[in-house]
Amino acid sequence: MKVVLSNPLRIETTPVDGRMITRVYSGGQEIPATPEVLAAVTRFARGETADTELLANVGVLQPAAVESIPDEAMAVLHPRVALDLDLRPGKLQIAGPTGPRRRSVLPESSLPISCFVPGYRLWPLQHVAAAIQQAWFLLLRGSQGRGRSLDLDQAADLLAAVAAEEARDPAVQPVMEWDPSVRRFEPLVRLQDDVFQYPISGLVARSDRDPSLSRGRPSSRVSLDPGTDLAGAQAEMVALSIFLGRLAGGATVGEFRSRVASGPPSLGALWSALLAAQQIVPAPPPNALSPLEPGEIVFFGHATLYANLGGLHILVDPWLPPASAADPLPAPSLPDLPALDAVFFTHHHWDHVNPEMLLKLDKRLPVYFPAPRSAALVPKLDRFLEAFGFTNATPLAAGAEVALGVGGRVVACPFHGEDPARIGFAGATYALVQDERAAFVHVDSGTDAAGQSLVTDGTIDRLRARFGELSPVFATRRQERTAQVEHGFEFLLRPVDEWVRPAENCDNDAAFLAGLKRASGGALVLYSEGGAPWYPAGTDFLRRGPPTALDACRELGWDDLATIQQASGATVAEPYQRWKVGFGATGAVAPPRRGPRS
Repeated sequence: MKVVLSNPLRIETTPVDGRMITRVYSGGQEIPATPEVLAAVTRFARGETADTELLANVGVLQPAAVESIPDEAMAVLHPRVALDLDLRPGKLQIAGPTGPRRRSVLPESSLPISCFVPGYRLWPLQHVAAAIQQAWFLLLRGSQGRGRSLDLDQAADLLAAVAAEEARDPAVQPVMEWDPSVRRFEPLVRLQDDVFQYPISGLVARSDRDPSLSRGRPSSRVSLDPGTDLAGAQAEMVALSIFLGRLAGGATVGEFRSRVASGPPSLGALWSALLAAQQIVPAPPPNALSPLEPGEIVFFGHATLYANLGGLHILVDPWLPPASAADPLPAPSLPDLPALDAVFFTHHHWDHVNPEMLLKLDKRLPVYFPAPRSAALVPKLDRFLEAFGFTNATPLAAGAEVALGVGGRVVACPFHGEDPARIGFAGATYALVQDERAAFVHVDSGTDAAGQSLVTDGTIDRLRARFGELSPVFATRRQERTAQVEHGFEFLLRPVDEWVRPAENCDNDAAFLAGLKRASGGALVLYSEGGAPWYPAGTDFLRRGPPTALDACRELGWDDLATIQQASGATVAEPYQRWKVGFGATGAVAPPRRGPRS
């Protein structure tokens, strides 16, 4: 396979404390100069035979572009490519003191909720919520600046007055009204449609997840023109998503060329741009990750679990950020997995249903998600998945089971909490079963505003009576308590007295996790908080080093990790660690070997 330099190569030898130190740089990134790397770099620089796999693993080399690869050859999207999406804004006119004013609106809250709210309904929701949130900030500032606690009843009265004033806005009046008897907004129209309202209008493929490492390197930008026809825009978005799913998983060059020839012009533009930026590379050999035995589970980071149940392989909450040249540990990508037979989502939040990951998944896979409830605002995961091209998506109500292979199954269970605006969204936790033993995906579930949890509602007891001790149990240690008004516009549909008080969210302190451990009887594993170097800042509460100053602010009042571990015996999930269903940890799976494609 032909390889080329990833970036300009620079070798510097300088004196340090009386010793000559050699440093190797690929672009602006320093490469670890082990004796083996130095020897390989030196041989490569001289034009001699060198260890190209080693140089690819450290980021010095990458495959040459694949324009000349024959149709039967396999190709894949480079594992470092990061995809950024632009959504088309909604346009509307609102009344103003001097006549109509044009406005643009984009979904800024949870996408599976807000992407189905048309612009003329979404703008009033966002506008009113922003005004109330500004008022809340002013109340906090005013009280704290005078050294006294904020009177929450008084704050609720003042926010109710702001809400009543905002309700008189001519743009708001057709959409919702302020009901003073219950002190909340009541929708006057159906807030959500079933059609995705903000289709993809542009796609940028960066050459590395780390923006600093992408600077100066080719990127691919494709602009789409969705127009005003939502049905046509949706069809183009589906075609683009299906194409990217095949690219991310790998297929023959002939298949890609055929799809480009028969698809919308945007596919041709994307294919050409990716080729020009050398972001399509030869596919790796299959089964790059150590295979799993039935009943084994691997943690990839955050809430992403990969499991073999009954001989079939599933992903739970797949969010695999692209690799980076700066990664000290290879990040997994879809071609690294020995197989993938189904995907399960626990709930709609962006770090569990991740749009970039949806683009990269094969759209032919069976996908399972929590069965929706009926409410004014709900996560429309069925329509959201459909908008990304998935054709085999099945809702699961609590108690539903999916049989997998020989002796494997997934049992859907209830989900409590992490619903700060109390819209009553449907979530799911899952029992992962192999040969009548079970592990449990507790995920971000916790205690809801009514005091219910999977411990108090009997779910854990029922599962344990059926399968024995649940091991491991994957749960979060986040302990967030914020006022409801600080969340998305969804809070507008709740009474004002709730706005100013702590909302239900992840609040799994040491006492809760100790109770979960006692009820389940098995090993308790902390996850769904970053937990791998390839996740962005702000998700990694399971850090290896001391907290930053910002972390310390975010975690004020939390039970620290040591307190939680002392109370519950919990362990912290490590990337590529594996467990056996019903038994607990068994060791670490070897990370995939990176060939020249990386």
